[in-house]
Amino acid sequence: ISGVQPQSEIKALAFDTRSNHLWIGYDGYGLFLLEAGEIAPVTAFQDKGILNVQSLLVEPDGTLWVGTLYNGVIRYAEKKLSAYSHKEGLSSDHVQAIFIDRDKSVWIGTAYGGVNRLRPGRILSYGE
Repeated sequence: ISGVQPQSEIKALAFDTRSNHLWIGYDGYGLFLLEAGEIAPVTAFQDKGILNVQSLLVEPDGTLWVGTLYNGVIRYAEKKLSAYSHKEGLSSDHVQAIFIDRDKSVWIGTAYGGVNRLRPGRILSYGE
């Protein structure tokens, strides 16, 4: 992969069954997409300096959630980024895990901040 060192750490993988794409999250190099046998960077993330991907989750509709080390959690849908960080009420920008329950709440596990629940219009925090 151009620009990625062979010893680079892959932190997360997520497969989109709808499109047959594999999302690849690197620590230090950002988000990449394996499509039709080719791996390419997702420039929307690199352009914004979002390089430390820690976790990935794909919703059935193809929406991608990206947990990062310094930028909180990013929702990536229709080639648009929506960020949820400490500034928006997330308890920590160090996102380690993401889960979506049957009610469509996004659960965000962080380092140094406990668990957060993202619901339309608000973030609830459950301390560490």
